[in-house]
Amino acid sequence: MSDEGIKQLIKEMQSLRASVNKIEVLAEGIEGLKTIFSEFSCKVEETNRAIKSEIAGLALSCSTVNKDLRKTQSKIDFLEKELKNMNLIIYNFDPKHRGPSLASDILSCLNEIVPNLDLERRDIKDIFRLRSKNNGVPPVVIKFISKPLRDLVLRSSGLFSRHKLYISPDYTERERMARDKLKPLLAEARSKNMPAKLRGVRLILQDKILTYDFENEKIIEVSGPSVRDMVPIALGRLQGQSRQSLDHETPR
Repeated sequence: MSDEGIKQLIKEMQSLRASVNKIEVLAEGIEGLKTIFSEFSCKVEETNRAIKSEIAGLALSCSTVNKDLRKTQSKIDFLEKELKNMNLIIYNFDPKHRGPSLASDILSCLNEIVPNLDLERRDIKDIFRLRSKNNGVPPVVIKFISKPLRDLVLRSSGLFSRHKLYISPDYTERERMARDKLKPLLAEARSKNMPAKLRGVRLILQDKILTYDFENEKIIEVSGPSVRDMVPIALGRLQGQSRQSLDHETPR
């Protein structure tokens, strides 16, 4: 091989060595990137685990808070119900009856309408008017000293319509909300001439008893043999009532 050929071969080998060096440098860089990426992936996984752990902790805290809220709401409902358990509300009682004479006027009215009642002032804790929401006649709240006495008057609710008066229990806020959810079904049933009655927070409809489930925010059917046995009895009473009594719905 000539000197020129040898020189040319040396040049090519030097060029090849330079390329190999570049490749080695590039390979080292790639390995470095792999290490960095691996470390980053580990940190991301560690961060994800920490985030998931925090989310699980927050979910548990939310669940605990929700349970506590439900318990608190139940206690509030219970206390409100206990406060109103012996109350009765009378609607459309002439607004001219007010002030000091309101109690005696209410007693006279109840004794006149309910047979053999004979209420006295000592049977009543308090009597007062509420504010009217619709600029109508403000309803009157009657606080009895005992629930049986209140129930005795309440059982005669059908007699009050003859005097253009209406009475109802003093429902809690939650009970009124539940009744509002059930009233459209009551109206629909009556439009189809189906026997239906809204009693407290339960709607007696055909062979079902429905109520509103606040936790799941939907109307549900109340189950259980004791409840089922009530349906034919309740519907039998409904069919025996006058249409006027069936159609009555108090403003509350």
